[in-house]
Amino acid sequence: MHILTLDAATSTGWTLGVPGKKPKHGTFVIPPTMRHGGRFAYAHINWLDKMLEPFGRDDVRVVYEKSILPADTNIDMLLKLYGLATCIQYTCFARGVPCKPIDAATWRSSMLGPYAPVRRKGMKKGEMRRLYKEAAIKVAGLLGYVVQTDDEAESILIWEHEAALENPRWGAARALATLGDKVA
Repeated sequence: MHILTLDAATSTGWTLGVPGKKPKHGTFVIPPTMRHGGRFAYAHINWLDKMLEPFGRDDVRVVYEKSILPADTNIDMLLKLYGLATCIQYTCFARGVPCKPIDAATWRSSMLGPYAPVRRKGMKKGEMRRLYKEAAIKVAGLLGYVVQTDDEAESILIWEHEAALENPRWGAARALATLGDKVA
């Protein structure tokens, strides 16, 4: 079964493949003219529907990262973040495709290993987020991926996490690759 993982946002990282084989990956960027209200939802639903089109309901499952609610937010941000989750769930339901959310903490703890950032006293707002994204790019690179965005890197690591759950041999071999320069 194929696994499609999503780090959904205005710039959505995606990874699609079968555990045991190198997946395809990329980034879908919603055009600026489509980033508000119904247009935003339509663009995301349309794109995801096309991604799922080649598959039957038993051929693919979707895993998307749960949105992390920023400390300082507004109703527009809430609608966008949780609206994307609804778009994903709706599209999967309409196609009869299994779909589940994953917490960032779950895939990060399994995939970032020694590269996971540690919160330090006095860190500036947004610094942990930046460090997590840098770590995701680093680990994706150690696994042999060339990525264009941090969203793409995060979707790859979500996919690797899910692939390891489905195929433990794949996960064990891939885990060794992430040790890289941390082994002395």
